[in-house]
Amino acid sequence: MSIPIDEPNEPMNDGQYLEMANHLKETYDKMEEKLLIREIKIIDLKKEIISAYGLIRVIDNLMEHLHEVPHEIVVIVELLRSQLSDTVDKEIFNIKEINISEFV
Repeated sequence: MSIPIDEPNEPMNDGQYLEMANHLKETYDKMEEKLLIREIKIIDLKKEIISAYGLIRVIDNLMEHLHEVPHEIVVIVELLRSQLSDTVDKEIFNIKEINISEFV
């Protein structure tokens, strides 16, 4: 949708202003809808991260009570738990990394 204006300095009439305002509102509404959809997707991804973190913590706690778990599995679970913990801190709780040396 374009607004025809013959001369750059020629004033627009009421119809042109109305058409321009309607076009701007349509554009704004489309952008708002896209942002809402993205926000919903972000919330869903955060729920998935929290669920995965909870499950890996349960597995990690169970492994402490099990005997003869292969060392490689223990290391993989601990690394995954650590990485998910960092992700939850940063992406869910918005906790930034703290450099301890700044406080010492």
